[in-house]
Amino acid sequence: MPESAYMHEAMADLCQWIGKSELGPILFGGQSMHSLCILQTEEVYIKLNMSYLRISPLFKEHLIEFRFLDSGVEDKQWSRIEAPRADHLIKRLIGFTKQIGWVNNTILLEY
Repeated sequence: MPESAYMHEAMADLCQWIGKSELGPILFGGQSMHSLCILQTEEVYIKLNMSYLRISPLFKEHLIEFRFLDSGVEDKQWSRIEAPRADHLIKRLIGFTKQIGWVNNTILLEY
């Protein structure tokens, strides 16, 4: 198995969890090469003025980056780095959706 396979497996597990969770009906995803891009609206293409969360494997570092692209200035973008484990990725996504206000109090996300 290639060294990066576990990173892809963790990303795939995250995608499966999203689809089965309460987030499935309210978030929309797409991909860009190895990255998962998550939006609040169903858009086929990400437009220049849209904010979205990009979750990407950092192959050299063997880590997964969460980056909220809401500004053209990289230093102003929210970003976090996680180990490539599905449980870490799910907890980070739950925390992000609550912090940024993508979910309201009626959605109780747990993992």
